[in-house]
Parts: sequence; structure tokens; C-alpha cells
Amino acid sequence: SQDGTVSGERSYTGSGNTDVTPENDYRLLASESVAIVVDGGNAGVADPGDTLEYTVAITNTGATATNVTYTETVPEQTTYVASSLTTSQGTADDGSAPDLSVDLGSLANSATATVTYRVTVDGGTPDGARLYAQGQVSSDVTTTSPSDSDGTPVNGAQATIIPVGGPSPMTD
Repeated sequence: SQDGTVSGERSYTGSGNTDVTPENDYRLLASESVAIVVDGGNAGVADPGDTLEYTVAITNTGATATNVTYTETVPEQTTYVASSLTTSQGTADDGSAPDLSVDLGSLANSATATVTYRVTVDGGTPDGARLYAQGQVSSDVTTTSPSDSDGTPVNGAQATIIPVGGPSPMTD
């Protein structure tokens, strides 16, 4: 030990190696997409007053996960459509909207649960504005993970983005 360091330091010298394998592989993937379901303005373009539907597919690619929850705050410059939060399993809670929560319960290996909700683009939202949506999935056996717009975990979790009034002049 050097002067001023705590005595009782551990020596980490040794030889050999041992593979470490976790008992169970837990992985929850939340893929999020958006569609225009009420298109009152320019066809195929999100405009103020249009209704958007967000769909999140939560897939378990590992051992059974327990107490799975999904939470999301609706995008800024939108208004949640009352009672539109649905789930294919478990319980949906929109009582604190714009903060949404879904208790999915247990999710077995290879199982997928689907969550949907709707919003209306706020009047006065300027052309070129971008609406960002990204929720989080967690369970008793996983860390909290953000939703991903492209469903490809190896490149990170991207928010689901839709431009208002057509393509945004901004780039990522």
C-alpha cells in the first residue's frame, strides 16, 4: 500500500480464466411507431388537428419477465385523446395524462404485448415542428429501457419522430 491509502487493499492477481454466464437472459424490446389515423389537412402529412396513433410492441426475447410496465408522456404540442390508451394484456392507466402507464404483468419468452394511444396535433403547431415520442419499459428483472423507432437495438434507441406540415428542414 502507498502512504495515505486504506490498508486491507485486495490483490487481484491470479492466473486462469473462468467464463461467467448469467443464469437467465432478460431482454425487453419496445418498438414504437406512429400513424396518422384522422387526416384532416394535407393527405399523408401530420397537420394541426390531425389525430396520430402511436403503437408500441413490447417483446420479451429472454426468460419470463415479471411486473413489466410501460410508461410514456405524450409528445409536446399534442393533446392526449381521452380513453385511447389500450393494451393487449394487463391494465392501462391514463388517469395522469399526459403521463401514461401500462402494467403488463408477466411477459413470457418470445411473447409480445401491444400498447396504443392517440393524440391530436395542437392547433398553432408550426410547419416543420417535430413531434418526439419515446417511452420506457421496465420489469423486476430488467433495467429500464427506452422505446426504439427502428426496432434495431444495436444502434441505440431512437425516439419516434413525425414532422408537422411535411418534412422538417432540420436534420439529426
